[in-house]
Order: sequence, then C-alpha cells, then structure tokens
Amino acid sequence: MAAHNFMQILRLVKKAYGLFYQIIFPNLNGAGLQATDHKPTSFLSRFYLHERNNRKKLKSIAKPKNKIAMKKALKWIGIVVASLAVLLFIAFQVLQSQTKKHSPEDTVELVSGDAEVSVFYNRPSKKGRQIFGELVPYNEVWRTGANEATTFTTNKDLMVDNQTLPAGTYTVWTIPEEDSWAVIFNDKMYSWGVSFGGVASRDPEADVLKTMVPVEQLNEVVEMFTMTLEQNPMALTMSWDQTRVSVPLQVK
Repeated sequence: MAAHNFMQILRLVKKAYGLFYQIIFPNLNGAGLQATDHKPTSFLSRFYLHERNNRKKLKSIAKPKNKIAMKKALKWIGIVVASLAVLLFIAFQVLQSQTKKHSPEDTVELVSGDAEVSVFYNRPSKKGRQIFGELVPYNEVWRTGANEATTFTTNKDLMVDNQTLPAGTYTVWTIPEEDSWAVIFNDKMYSWGVSFGGVASRDPEADVLKTMVPVEQLNEVVEMFTMTLEQNPMALTMSWDQTRVSVPLQVK
C-alpha cells in the first residue's frame, strides 16, 4: 500500500514537472522538444543543446554584421586621410606660390671650355631689415636663399679649396659668421629648404665638401640676394645687404 502511494506521488511530481516547463518555456514544443515526454535529465540536456545551437546561430549572424561595420569604418578612415592629404597638398601649393612672389627663383649659368656650371636659387629681399646676424643668424645653417634649397650643378669635376667636387648636382648650404662663411656642398636633394619648424633641412651625413671663405664688406646695399658665377677667375659669389663672399672654383 505504501509502495503504491509512493508511485502515485512520483507520477504526480512528474506531471507537475512537465506542466511547469510547458508554462515557463512554451516555445520548446514548437522547436521539437516535448518536455513531458522525457525524463528531467534528458530534457535538460536537450534544452542545453538547443540553447547552444541558438548561440552559434546568433554568432554566425553577428560576424557578417561586424565585418560590414569594420569595412565601413575603414572606408571612412581612408576618405578622411585622403581628404587631409589633399588639403595639405593644396595648402603647400598656396604657401609656395605666395613665397615665390616675395622671393622669385632664378638660375645662373657659366660655360668655360667643356665645363658647364649652373645654380638654381631663390632671391629674398632686404626690405629695410638687418640681414646677417638677425634675419639670418650667425653660426646657424642657412639654406642660402629662400624656399627650396639652392642647387649647384657641374658636368665636370671641380677643385674647391684644394678639394675635389665630383661632377653632379648638389645642394648648397652656408653657415654665415661675421668675418667668414662656411660653404657646404651636399649631395642630397630636399623638397624644401627648411622644415615646418624653420630649421634647415640639411642632412650633415650627406655633406661632400666644406670650405671656409672670408667676408667682404660692400659700400652699397644689395637689395635682393644675388648669386653669380664669375668667369675670370672662376668663382661662385653670394651677395646680400652689404655682405659678399666668393668661393673660388677650378676645373680639374
């Protein structure tokens, strides 16, 4: 009798258990899971598998969405970077055109026998300013003009202060001092004579030749920076304000 009553109690508990899960998880039947047809442990196992499969499906849906979002973000980043590059290029061109108005470019040439020498440079003006020692500080590298770095080209080897300057194209840098200048020939080309911070762009490791020349004081003011190539004797001269220096040259 006691055993019979115990079995009835177990059947009632089982039915109550099944009814409970039908109320709490009504969608399980539609998913092919019949809670009342299985033992509790079997039902819980199938329920766990069902939820795990759902999570996998959600992840498979989320991954493509994340990839699309990432592609869109990269696309917009690329557009922003490209736009900034274009704006910087335009700004540089505008700056360059403005500086060219105030410091026009010029080229001087010399032919001596088989030797052909040329200098490309830009010509800033004095405009009432004190040049050397103020606008152009002493003991600091100067781009020797304005805008782009000054370039010197020779098709023949030259002798400069008993040193050989091989044929080629060089940038010319100077270090003005009150009584003498250092004149430097550098074999590296630079898009602009100074950095955005105003420091000369010269790379000292690319220096090929350096010479010291004395300063000559002029009686008259030279308004625009002027470079010339003299024939007899052959020399590269630089004049501005009331200062002039000359670099003797000789075809090797």
